[in-house]
Amino acid sequence: MSIEDRIRTLEEIEAVRRVLAAVGATCDAPYDGAAFAGHFTEDGVMDLMEMGVYTGRAAIQEFIDGMRARVPFTMHYWDGYAIDVDGAEATATWYGFETPNLNGTAHLGGLTHDATLKKIEGCWMVTRLGQQLHFMTPYDKGWVRQRVTDQTA
Repeated sequence: MSIEDRIRTLEEIEAVRRVLAAVGATCDAPYDGAAFAGHFTEDGVMDLMEMGVYTGRAAIQEFIDGMRARVPFTMHYWDGYAIDVDGAEATATWYGFETPNLNGTAHLGGLTHDATLKKIEGCWMVTRLGQQLHFMTPYDKGWVRQRVTDQTA
């Protein structure tokens, strides 16, 4: 692979990382469903396991907008991205740490995420976003005393 090809690949990886970082930022309070869904293809899928699977921008936006009432505050900390780019397609995995206020109680959450993306008209768009919850616990209890809180309540 030429040095130009290697640089182009690194630039694409950085572009994908920036899109994923923007996705995370639109989850932080106040939730912005339109901005969040705007990072997805029209038929994009968001698979939140126990919290449901949402297909299409409208369903994704509706879910994210609905989070405002249940989670008035949260911050998403995403890091450890492993991104592979193959032409106009990309895959990514990363770690997430979250600090939501769920139903009036401060929580800590640890998750892993995965995504597939497609470059459309020069822009990277998410085709599928998934997450796996490892713990979501009230801050005062910690993940040893109470590992997972019901997030669907």
